[in-house]
Amino acid sequence: MEHLTTHDLRQLLTLVHELSAIRDKQSLIRHVISSLSSLIQSDVTSYNDINATAGTACYEICPTDFTLRPGSAELIGRFAEQIPVLSYWARTKNSPVKRYTDLVPMNEFRRTDIFNEFYAPNRIPYTIAVPLAFSQSTTITIAQHRDRKDFSDRDRSFLEAFHPHLLQAYANVQALAHMNQEMAARDCALDHLNRGMVSVMATGTIRWTTKKGRQLLQEFFHPCPCIDGRLPETIMEWMRMKNPLTRDPTRALMPHPPLTIQHGERRLRICSVSEDTGGLLLLEECCERFPREECLALGLTPREVEVLSWLVQGKTNAEIGVILHISPRTIQKHVERIFVKLGVENRIAAVALVHALRQTTPGW
Repeated sequence: MEHLTTHDLRQLLTLVHELSAIRDKQSLIRHVISSLSSLIQSDVTSYNDINATAGTACYEICPTDFTLRPGSAELIGRFAEQIPVLSYWARTKNSPVKRYTDLVPMNEFRRTDIFNEFYAPNRIPYTIAVPLAFSQSTTITIAQHRDRKDFSDRDRSFLEAFHPHLLQAYANVQALAHMNQEMAARDCALDHLNRGMVSVMATGTIRWTTKKGRQLLQEFFHPCPCIDGRLPETIMEWMRMKNPLTRDPTRALMPHPPLTIQHGERRLRICSVSEDTGGLLLLEECCERFPREECLALGLTPREVEVLSWLVQGKTNAEIGVILHISPRTIQKHVERIFVKLGVENRIAAVALVHALRQTTPGW
């Protein structure tokens, strides 16, 4: 292995640092092939995904104006077993950086179909390849190609030093992509279940939310907690109730009974799941909405419907009066008229009737 110069090492460290900030596979590939094109002189640098079993291949190249002859991808797939590094990696189960000429003399390589059908017509006979992943059927590589001169020992040494960092960066973006797919699937499942998820720190700072979680926070709290990144005091106070004497925020997210938030005729149910460094809140809007139109059809006035909705939620006359800014005596008069119009004698019967109306409401 040829020793790299101080300048080479600085360039290598810069490239490794740049890769650490990249979060998606496509950006990583494009940055790698673009950077290697400037660090190691070549006519073309490529990312190659070859499936020898299916006889297919796809690739991305730099510079983008370099044009491979028509049918090149099909030729790579058809003659994949003749590509020196692919057969070497498959045979040895090892994947070091290799020049083609490290494995087969050029005069021998010139007699293969892949050379005469692909490498010679595209004027890229000299190749050095860096493996990213390989299996019995599929090989993914970064390769650099030249027309007139083979790659040097220095070029191979540079790529050998870069190889483990590239593998780690590639594994990172693959893992991140997998994690994002799982998170998206969970978000979708929670949305279909009418549930949102909010991850918070013990201090009440919001770390992240699902789409549904953000939507429910926006609809039930004003201003929206997502704007300043902190939970509303209502939720924080609920979480502190587990330890009311010390008010210790580090114990704020211990599991305890759900919190219900009322917003007009809508209700939001919040449950907490404890974590070591914070908590996970599950938000669910209660699907049993008050059957307003059905009650109006029974002769109730809009105000009586409003009073009945609170009555069904277990509120006393005094509590309803505070909510609606009406005296308890006036609320009592509304309740009496509600009982007459519904044909019931007490609160229990009124609640039972409302539940029966919910069952007959389309969509419930």
